[in-house]
Formats: sequence, C-alpha cells, structure tokens
Amino acid sequence: MAQTGDGQRVDTLTTLLTAITGRRYGLPQQNHPSDVLAEAYIDVLERRLHRANARVWRYSDDFRIATDSWSDALATVDLLEREVRRIGLTLNDSKTVIRRGDTYEASLKRREVLLKQVADEADLDLTGVRLARGYDQGNDDEPEQDPVTSAALRKLVARWAAHDDNTGHANILTQLMPTVLSRLSVDSDADVVLPACMEMLRTDQALTPAVATYLLRATVANESKVLAAFDGLLSRNPYLTPWQAAWLTPVLVRSQSFATAAGGQARSNWLRSVWEDGRAPEPVRAAVASGLARHRLVTADDLLGAYERFSQTSRPALAAAVGLTGLRANSGKARSVTANDQLSALMFTWGKSMA
Repeated sequence: MAQTGDGQRVDTLTTLLTAITGRRYGLPQQNHPSDVLAEAYIDVLERRLHRANARVWRYSDDFRIATDSWSDALATVDLLEREVRRIGLTLNDSKTVIRRGDTYEASLKRREVLLKQVADEADLDLTGVRLARGYDQGNDDEPEQDPVTSAALRKLVARWAAHDDNTGHANILTQLMPTVLSRLSVDSDADVVLPACMEMLRTDQALTPAVATYLLRATVANESKVLAAFDGLLSRNPYLTPWQAAWLTPVLVRSQSFATAAGGQARSNWLRSVWEDGRAPEPVRAAVASGLARHRLVTADDLLGAYERFSQTSRPALAAAVGLTGLRANSGKARSVTANDQLSALMFTWGKSMA
C-alpha cells in the first residue's frame, strides 16, 4: 500500500494470500502461476540493474553480479538494495554474500566434482541434468529405461536414503531426487524406492511434489505396496504439513478400498484431520475434501457449511467436492452452490459427473 496507495486492492490480495498460504506476504511455492508472476515482477529489477551497467545473471530470484573490486561489490549491493526497495521488496541479508572470484570458482568446481563422483559411482550419465529443489515437471508417462539405467537410478535413491554426508554428496543427491524420481520406472525395486520416498516425505518436505508424482504412477502398478508403505509412515506419527496432504490426496484416494482396507482408518483419519483444521489453507482443505467426498467420508452438509465460510477464490474447488458427494443437482442445497457463481456451478457439475 505504501507503493500504490490503493488500500482496497492491497487488502483484497492479502486476504487471498492469507487464505491460500496462512500468511500475508510472499507467494505460494511450487506452482506455475506463482512462477509466472514472480518472473514478471523480478524481471523489472533485473532490467534496472542492466541499465545501471551492472553485470547481472539471474535464475528465478537468485542473482549473481560480477564486479572488478571489493569496493565495486559493496557499491553494487547498495544499488541492488535501492532498486529492490523501489519495487516494494527487501534484500535477505543472510543470503546476500560477497565472494572473491577464486572462492566462487572453487565452490562451482566442487559442485561439479561432487556431481561427477555421484554419477561415476552410480554408472549413470548425468550430463546436463539440472540440480533443483522441489518439483521437476517432466513427462507424466511411465519412462522407458534399460536395466542398467534402472539399476543406476535405484542406486542413487539408496545412496540418498543412507544419509551418508561424509563425502559431501548428501546435498547433491537431494537436489537430484526430483529428476531421479521422474525418470525412475515403477517396476524398480519397491523395497528400496518406497521406503526412501516415505523418508523424503518425513524429512524433506520440498521433495513432496516429486514423491507424490512418482507414487501416483506407482499405484497403477502396485497400489497395495504404495499404501502399505504410507501406512508404515503414518504409524511412526510423523509431522506432515497440510500442503503435503494436498499433494498426497490423489495418491491415497485412488484405491476403491481407500478407507476400508488395512490401514484405511489411519489414512482417512489423517486426511479428515487436515480437512477439519481451520488453520490449514483453504485450497488444501478443498483438495482434501474432494478426496474424502469421493469416498463419502464427508457429508454435503459439512461441505456446504464450509462453503459459506470460504473465500470467493476457494469456493469453486469446494463446489467440486460437493458434487462428488452425489448431491442432487436440482436440490435446494445444490442451488446454494450453483445459483450465484458460474464457476462454482461448473465445478459442481464436474464433481457430480465424477461421483
């Protein structure tokens, strides 16, 4: 509001952000619309730095700026801070670092050396693989691979699970996991991969999107093993976030016997606890509600009560869950969802068709 003076729009945006993420600042992570918005916003800063003759390279919101001397580096940091403030942001001091050229070069070489060591030990060509944290949006189809590649990928998963950081490989292995899981065939050794996936969910939440995408493929090949592995995780009473529940709901509710088979009670209780948690972000609760509604584990009345309390942006997703309960489209209760919101009406109809 200090930038624009437009209090009404700022209040609307912060209300939406609070409903989605539970906080009034930042952007939701690990989704394409946030990436597009961030790119448009940060690009302004990058262009201003170029116009000031700064030598800038950028990946997402990470900037690398080259200077000829330590004094020039300090001056450039001041320039960066001024330009960041002009677009309403602030620098993170803990992540703003000045390094000498030889120190920076050594850190880059160490990264390359570690990656090569990992690749050599696994007998796998990792040339050109992007190291990343989070979701690797690749092909959703089951990857084709020869036995040698499959064995190499399994070896990388096993190395990650060993948590052996004596050689400095642990961080590299973690950054490789989204790519590894996207390439790994579900025919690979489940006794190695599934326990590792559960450990990723427990200890490294940023890997959840990649793990969930792999598990969704794996349920097609061997649903019972996937569910048994997750039941084992729940039995350890891990701390799992609401956002993890949103990613994992499609995996868990795919089974027709989701709530009745062995372990089903624990799974449904966990998802139900997220649905009933008023502190959880609305989109998360709506995603979980759709899974519960598909198995008639939440009533239309429960959903309709929440629908009145949810923000306008979250209601369409909840309307889909209402449709999944099988509520008659011409009933008075259904009309409370469909009468005044065209998008909610469309989502209700879609949910009804999937019931």
